[in-house]
Amino acid sequence: MSLNRPCADLRGSQELAFKTRTNSLTRFDDVLVPSDGLPVHCGIEAISKVYRSQ
Repeated sequence: MSLNRPCADLRGSQELAFKTRTNSLTRFDDVLVPSDGLPVHCGIEAISKVYRSQ
């Protein structure tokens, strides 16, 4: 997954949430990073499928 801009506090966060507009996570959705007060919304630019190595 890549985001459309740098996302404050993402590296140090132990929790993440996602805000979706449908039942599936898409490039139009957001990653929510908890912070003091309101969570930081970080827009998703692209999602890539991850394959397990054998």
